[in-house]
Parts: sequence; C-alpha cells; structure tokens
Amino acid sequence: NHLAFLPTWWSYLYLLVAALVLYVMFGRLPEDRLERAVERVDGWLWGGRIGPRLALVVLFTLLFYVCRVETHFLGDGWGWLGIFGQGEGYYHKWTEFGAIHMIRLLQRLQGGYTHHTALVTFQAVSIVSGAAVVYLLTCIIGRLCARPTVRVLALVSLLASGSMLQHFGYVEFYHLLWAAALLFIWVAVRYQHGPKAVLLPGLTLGLAMLAHLQAAYLIAGPVALFVFKRRRADGSGIWSLVAVTATVIAGLTALAWLVSTRIDVEAIFLPVLGGRPGSLDYAVFSLRHVGDMLNQSLLIYPGLTYLATALLTCERRSSYERNDVILGFMSVGSLLFLLVVDPVLGMARDWDLMSLTLLPPVLFILHRIDVSAVRLTVRTVLVYTLVCAAATTSFIVVGIREAPSVDRFYTLLVHYGAKNRGGWANYVSYLETHGPPDKFETALCEMDRLYPEYRNLREVYDLIQRRVYDKALVIAEKLVETDPYQADFLQVLGNVHGKLNHDDLAEHYYEQAVRLKRHHVILNEMGQLYLKRGKYEEALDVFRRARSHAPHESFVGEGLGLTYIYLKQYATALAVADSLFMDSPDSPGGHLLKLTVAVRQGDLETARYHYREFVAHGQGRSDYDRMREYYGYLE
Repeated sequence: NHLAFLPTWWSYLYLLVAALVLYVMFGRLPEDRLERAVERVDGWLWGGRIGPRLALVVLFTLLFYVCRVETHFLGDGWGWLGIFGQGEGYYHKWTEFGAIHMIRLLQRLQGGYTHHTALVTFQAVSIVSGAAVVYLLTCIIGRLCARPTVRVLALVSLLASGSMLQHFGYVEFYHLLWAAALLFIWVAVRYQHGPKAVLLPGLTLGLAMLAHLQAAYLIAGPVALFVFKRRRADGSGIWSLVAVTATVIAGLTALAWLVSTRIDVEAIFLPVLGGRPGSLDYAVFSLRHVGDMLNQSLLIYPGLTYLATALLTCERRSSYERNDVILGFMSVGSLLFLLVVDPVLGMARDWDLMSLTLLPPVLFILHRIDVSAVRLTVRTVLVYTLVCAAATTSFIVVGIREAPSVDRFYTLLVHYGAKNRGGWANYVSYLETHGPPDKFETALCEMDRLYPEYRNLREVYDLIQRRVYDKALVIAEKLVETDPYQADFLQVLGNVHGKLNHDDLAEHYYEQAVRLKRHHVILNEMGQLYLKRGKYEEALDVFRRARSHAPHESFVGEGLGLTYIYLKQYATALAVADSLFMDSPDSPGGHLLKLTVAVRQGDLETARYHYREFVAHGQGRSDYDRMREYYGYLE
C-alpha cells in the first residue's frame, strides 16, 4: 500500500476519490452528455489529425520533466550511476548492448564520463523515450480498437499504468526497450500485407532486441502471423507445422547453447520447485513467486481485474483476426518470461524488467473487448479511470520522491531478506553518503547479518594476505558450494588455487567468474595467471578486455605492458607506459615498465633512472620491497 509511505493527507485525498467513485457508480449522471464527450475525445485523438496526439505527447513530456525522479532506487539506477559516472571503464552487460552504447555515446558528446553527464543522459533518454511511448500507444490503440468507449478505456489502461514511471527521468535502460518494442508492435499490427509485412516487423524487432535482448520473446507474434497467412492461403496446416516446429527447435537450440556457454544465462532462470541459496522459498511454482506476479500485475495495471473479467464475458468467436494471432502469441512468449525468469526484486519483483511482459496480454484483452459484444458504458469508463489514476499516482509519487522511495526500498529489502544483496549494497552506499551515520551503521550490520558468506569472503582474502592458503581453500570451496552463481566466490577460489599452484583449477574458476561478471579485477587476475603459465597470447587478450573496461586502472595497464614485454613487443610496452604517465605523471607502474624494457635492451643508464623514480614514488605499493630487492643491483 503506497499510501503508507506518503503523508497522512494523501489518505484523506483518496477517501474523497473513493466517495467520487461511489457517486459515479450509483449517482445520477448526464450520461448522454458524457457519451458525447467520449466521442469528442475519440474524434480529437483518432480523427485523422496528428496535432491532438502531439499535444498529448507534449503534456506528458512536461509531466515527465517537471516530476523527475529525485532518487534512484527504482531498480539498478543507483548502481548504474556509479558505473557510468566514473570514467570510461564500465560493465558491458551483453543483454543491453545497444542501450548501453547509446548512453555512452551521448555522454561522450557532452564532454566525458562523469556523474553529471550520466544523470543528464539517462534522464533525457528516459523522457524522450516516454514521448515516443505515449505517441505510439495512441497509434496502436487507434489501430486495435474501433469503439470510442473502448479506445478511451485502452488509453486510460496504458497511460494510467505503473510502467509510465520509467519515463520520469528514470535511470535504467528499459525505457529504451519500451520505445523500441512499441515501435515493433505498431509496425506488426499496421503492416500485415505485402512485402512490408515481413521486412518492417523484422527490422523493428531487431532494433528492439539490440536495445535489450528481452524483446526476443515477442518474435512469436510475427511467426504466428506467417503461419496464419500461409494457412489461409493454401488451406492446409503443413506450413503451420513447419514454421512452429522450426521456431521451437531454433529457440530451444539457442537456449541450450547459451546455457552451455554462459553460466549467467543459466542463473537467469528460476528453479522449478526449490529455490537457490539465499531464497529457498522462491521458485517457478512457489507461492511467493505466484503472489509476486499477481502483485506485479496490479502494480502495473490497476484495472487488470476488470479487463480480465470483461475478457471472460466476451462473445466467443470461431475465428480470430490477424491482430488476435499476433498479440496472442506475443502474450504467450511474454508471460512465459514473466513466469520463469528470476527477478532481482530491487523494487517489487524487478518491476521495470517485467512491466513489458504485461503489455501484449493487455493489448490482446483490449482488442478482444473491442471486437466482442461486451457492453461498456461511460459510467464504467469513468470509474475505471478514477481507480487506475488513483492507484498509479500513489505508486509514481512514492517512486519519484526521495524520502518515500528510500523507505519503500528498505521495506522491500527487509521483506525479501537475502534475495537481493545488490539492493542492500546500494541502500548502504546511499546511507553512507546521505546519512545519518547511525542509520548507515545499522543497515551495514543488518546486511552483514543477512549475508554472512561475505564476511567469510573477507576472511579468505585476509588469509591469502597472511599466506594461510590451505585454510583459505577450505572456506573458498564452501563459498562456491553455497552459491555457484556468485562471481566473487568463484574469483577468490581461483585466486587460492593459483597461490597453491593448482593452475588448471585456478584457470577453470576464473573462466567461470568471467562468464558471470566481466569485471576488470577478475580479468586482471586471470591475465596474471596466464602470464605465470607462459600463455602470453591468452594473457594479451584478457588484459586488452580488462583495459577496455577500466582504461585508467594502473594495475591493468601494468599487466598489459608486461605482457607486451614477454612478447618482446617493446615499443608497444613503452607506449602503454606512456599512457600510464598521462594518467599520473609520477606513475610507479610506468617507471617499472620502462625500467624492465631498458634492462631487456641493455640500457642500464635508463634503467637506473626509472629505478630511482620508482623508489621515490612507489613507497605505497605492496610490491615495493620486492621490486627494490629484485632490481637492487641498479643502485
């Protein structure tokens, strides 16, 4: 109940709305005039002129801008701002390839990768995407619905929806997915004849999948349309069988390949009956998961219970239109995604990721209501509008204001316990900078209590530092056994095996860690292992990847430069050293690289110079004493 996070006067306001709902339901209304008003709205928006639609777009765009989000706990916003606001290095999330690179491009055009450019870019893209979404929704409604009352009902359903929160300057990538997916749906329902019926939907679906791979489940719609058209053309079911079989085989093959090559894909899907460590009561058919899906549905579409009831009372028809087929099969794909994909639960079952899964079913229901004999009165539409607008407003206001969004975030974290460590980390990080200190300390202790394995992780690194490798190995193995999908645990186990010279095992666990999380620290450790094993070409590839993520991290540059030295590419190694000096004029790592090259080339005078500079500027490094001893002859 979002009113719990808002001031008391909001509750009184909603009591007034409830009284108004009762009056509309049972009071005396000038229904003839109201019907004419609905018809005027219908003619205004769908009468053939583009001006009124653009006016609606401008109105919502102003709303999105004026009521921008004040804090960023709606999903992974806090984390993304930290990643995109700290230089060029960032996490390449392959499922959101296009959206991530668009954000990076717009940041670069603003002059650099700072917290300010990240926030401005995310908010601008969110608002502009919202304008596109509002316009495309009106176009889709005009195409799918013909009756004025149903069009207004559809407009209320889609604009008074919790999914609109993504466009209030929201820091994420899903608003781009919404704009691209709606463009695809509009093209799919608009172009169903001739060459454009295949080309345009294919291109727009590819664009949506480039923004976010989640859009792949919408492909069932165009495939079903192809089957529908072929069956109508030749009167047989052979093309239907071939197309459906080929699609199913291709989909299962692609999924099996992804699961076999990427452990992070396997981790995406929920277990069928029993949950994973940390959330044992969360599985595909668990009560908590089913309850969350219901809550998610009513959060995004508060009027969904009425729409579902109206669908059940629709007149049954023996044949279906093309749009029924397209939207029906899209709905199958999207609802399967909703059912089997494991949500992070950052803010109520990863609402931003899952909101698109409900759009095709809602469009399907609205279309069926329009073509059926369901009686829809203006009184019903008014009540529906009041209920949807009131419920969605409470959700959006809590989401965009700082204090209520922080309180709601904490409530959800407590409710889901150990399900979302990333959410806890963001919450603690927020309190560290925004205080108060006592609240930060309490949250930190609570996070440690919920995630004792991370205390064990810190203990392993402490044991590694003290070279107690056997004990560290036992704890690290237990960590991976507890959660084999946690990159941090796999990384530390690879680290311990490397210290014990179990190089094959170390390489195996580093590879597993990188498949889950391509972080530059993991890649750097993996590269160091390859150097130790003499696999210089493999090390070069890994260090290059690490540097693409973190081009200004000195230790990554040093590893890359050392690899070039082992490969006897001295000029390139010196170029890497020069890049380290560009970041830090007194870079100890840069001096070490130039020192090493000079020794290899027999230039002892240059080597002595860089050795003296390393001694002068490298005192804080962990390898300082070892390097002084190793190159002591240069003194």
